[in-house]
Amino acid sequence: MDALINGVGSLFGALFDGLMVPLSALSLGWSLAIISTLMGAVMLVVFKYTGDPDLLYTSIKRMQAYMMEMRLFDREPKLVFKAMGNLFWWNFKSIIALLGPMLWVTVPMLLLFFQMEHYYGMRPIEPGESAIVTVKFNSPDDIDAVKLESGSGAQVETDAVLSRGRAMASWRVQGVEEGHHTLLLTVGEQSYEKSLDVGTERVRVSKRRALAGPDALVYPVEPRLEAGPVAWIDIRYPTTDTPWLGTEMHWLLWLVIVSLVGALVVRWVVNLWRPHTL
Repeated sequence: MDALINGVGSLFGALFDGLMVPLSALSLGWSLAIISTLMGAVMLVVFKYTGDPDLLYTSIKRMQAYMMEMRLFDREPKLVFKAMGNLFWWNFKSIIALLGPMLWVTVPMLLLFFQMEHYYGMRPIEPGESAIVTVKFNSPDDIDAVKLESGSGAQVETDAVLSRGRAMASWRVQGVEEGHHTLLLTVGEQSYEKSLDVGTERVRVSKRRALAGPDALVYPVEPRLEAGPVAWIDIRYPTTDTPWLGTEMHWLLWLVIVSLVGALVVRWVVNLWRPHTL
């Protein structure tokens, strides 16, 4: 199971890195817009071959008709309740029409979103800027023998702040030099490494390095921790919005809007070239 989780994380990490190779020269907004449009096009193709567009179209028309019937006969309770039942039935059918595409798309999209969050949703700390590093232990007994060290690219500014009840320890770490640095956590005789990115250029940062499978999927940038006293090591990187067309929004909002608009544009262009293709 561990090998499967690591393999899935590596696969989607490689997919995202491959997408970013030709897009790295573009601004954040334009690279996100292109990825969102590609996602919209993929969803169109998936719906074309795994969904039931005829059933969806019929369901929407029937729901509109029954909603109109409820308004026209609002003084006839028997007709209203009958129309309401039919409305729920055709709403259920519309879900059935979308179920196949949702099953094909949801899991891969979520795994790709986890990769994108570490690029579009947060940024490295800048030189002179600080971030909180937190370690979660499997047992409070391991807290006393913990130590965090950094190389020349960063500086551990504080002693460990311990929370025995929550089995956690925290430090404030300052970025000194731009680059991809490594923090060394020592717990007794066991050591762990955690990456720290410092700089003004956008890179895919690793917020958390974790031991458990679910955490390792949500935070997929670094390999899973080795078995031992530490459950995860977390760096609180600054969160950020994505600017595009003079407006800043969270990258997920941009993705939803652009993927929907992009899918409509792609569908129109393809059908203009080859009618009834999408």
